[in-house]
Amino acid sequence: MRGESIAHSTVQTLLRKLETKGAIDHEVRDRTFVFRPLVASDQVRKKVTREVVDRLFGGSPAGLVAYLLRHERISGEELKQIRGLVSESDGQGEARNRAHRAKKGG
Repeated sequence: MRGESIAHSTVQTLLRKLETKGAIDHEVRDRTFVFRPLVASDQVRKKVTREVVDRLFGGSPAGLVAYLLRHERISGEELKQIRGLVSESDGQGEARNRAHRAKKGG
């Protein structure tokens, strides 16, 4: 689809739907509609990622990660970053588990 033009009416319909949902707003400047987001991109990213994980990977984030590792080109530098994130996440998970056990008295 990249490189193909999209009909003006399609864009108008999409923008109208996004505005109805409260995701964007517009103002008129010199007879031109200027749109702006009302929702932070991080909020959208979080919600969409959760929906993808739930709908396509049965709620399993590991399923999404496995799919990406198998089907996307990932550079050595990106793999290094991913490994670092996994290690960091493991450490946080262990700390949460220790705190939870301490709370329960175990």
